[in-house]
Amino acid sequence: MLLEFIKKIPFARKCYRSVRQFSPNRILFRYNLKKVEEFDKEHGTSFGGRMYWDETGTLKERANDYSPSPEKYLIKALKKLSVTGQDAAADMGCGKGYAMYLMSGFPFRRVGGVELSRMLCLAAEENLKKVMPSSLDYQIDCCDAGSWNGYDAYNIFYIYNSFPKTVIHEVNEKLCESVKKRHRKVIVLYLFPEFPEEFAKDSRWRLLKKGFWFELRHGMHIYESI
Repeated sequence: MLLEFIKKIPFARKCYRSVRQFSPNRILFRYNLKKVEEFDKEHGTSFGGRMYWDETGTLKERANDYSPSPEKYLIKALKKLSVTGQDAAADMGCGKGYAMYLMSGFPFRRVGGVELSRMLCLAAEENLKKVMPSSLDYQIDCCDAGSWNGYDAYNIFYIYNSFPKTVIHEVNEKLCESVKKRHRKVIVLYLFPEFPEEFAKDSRWRLLKKGFWFELRHGMHIYESI
């Protein structure tokens, strides 16, 4: 309540925004963007940068802004899962494909991406042609995650706060339908979740781990299907 009141006062709002730029999460965000930009220069890719939802040709009701996934969190989570050649991972809201590239460093039999923006899909396809191992089976589906029909082919799903609440709910339902249809253990990696209750309060999921209190929205939340 106090924070909302402060934001209504012009001078206080300006001070709040200035201080917020030096928060650990903002520093990490800028560091990640810088790191990805350096990768782009070296490999001729375009993973980096930030784009708002209205710049990508999507609707605010169906998608969030784009920025490349923070490498630290995804790599750490995948190491904990002990990925094998039997696993297949999908990046839900894959943007320009950076998380898919990071996944290629693990022994997945297949890596997939789902992205609503045609512009980002084309960028992802061009980026991954340049850096993905030729031996890895990967695919990008340009469609809405709420109506995607490819859930059955994967058992690990990564969400980098990609969707508004309505879409997160639809994705959860689609995942549960898939588990019921093709019984298997499914893992959801939900980074900086804006709507963790969609999984945390659903009895069909078990929370395996989440980050520390000082991380933005407790960092990475890892859920397992029951």
